[in-house]
Amino acid sequence: MRRDAREWSIPDPLRALLWWPPVSLAIGIVAPDAAVVAIIVAGFVLALAGVLVHTVGTRLRRRPAPQVTQASEPAELDAAA
Repeated sequence: MRRDAREWSIPDPLRALLWWPPVSLAIGIVAPDAAVVAIIVAGFVLALAGVLVHTVGTRLRRRPAPQVTQASEPAELDAAA
């Protein structure tokens, strides 16, 4: 049986949203009158942060393809050496 090349992990946007319950609790304790709006805003900010982290990480992991040049004639190989 073939093993998976990469083990599954929680995607970055969802991982950021895992912080929403503790952040919501802290907001509710600190500012109970404005908790509803602040909790909604915190959720959007955490989701946006997760998407941005995922996008930046994907772009940083991308590597450019190596430039390979081929000599068309053997004389070019001798001149290069």
